[in-house]
Amino acid sequence: RPRHDYKGKRKCNLKNVYVCDSCHFLFEADDDIDRCPDCGKQNIRPADEQEQDEYLRLRIEFGYVKNAS
Repeated sequence: RPRHDYKGKRKCNLKNVYVCDSCHFLFEADDDIDRCPDCGKQNIRPADEQEQDEYLRLRIEFGYVKNAS
């Protein structure tokens, strides 16, 4: 499903976004990831919708993705 920002604007589709339950690092990765690229622990899971929204917000804030108008 297409992602939307906090103002309801359509966003690009995200790749697989994961979160580490140990260090709370949010990251994109292929399906074959088995550990967190930040802390190295094997305590990762797919990000829920709220975490994916936060990931996209941070990507926009730090200039990795342009905010769609």
